[in-house]
Amino acid sequence: MRYATMLLVTSLLATAALAQQGQAPRGQMPDPQAQLERLTEQLGLSTEQADAIAPILVEQDAERRELMTAAREQGDRQGMRERMMSLREDTNEKLAEHLSAEQMGKLQALREEQRERFRQQRGSRPQDPR
Repeated sequence: MRYATMLLVTSLLATAALAQQGQAPRGQMPDPQAQLERLTEQLGLSTEQADAIAPILVEQDAERRELMTAAREQGDRQGMRERMMSLREDTNEKLAEHLSAEQMGKLQALREEQRERFRQQRGSRPQDPR
């Protein structure tokens, strides 16, 4: 199982390196490998934790992409928002199984900082006069 996980992570890394040089474009989520690297650095993940979290991030990314595609096709923004929140909660529960309470606290704080930066950036842009 560990070999399969490492193979998957290595494949994702290679694909991400070819498809995406640098960071994710503004407004887009980084690929699962970039997320894993950032979490490893910010939360001090052990190798075992990183190995356990990698498939969770890959699964979340695939489900998020499916939701985004379905929302674009159906035009159901509110439904997509609710499903994305549910996906986020599910992912948090899975991550909590592998992170310490301290690491989960740090993760929540980092996410709150990210939301605040997003709110500030959004507030500083001129509003669409529609």
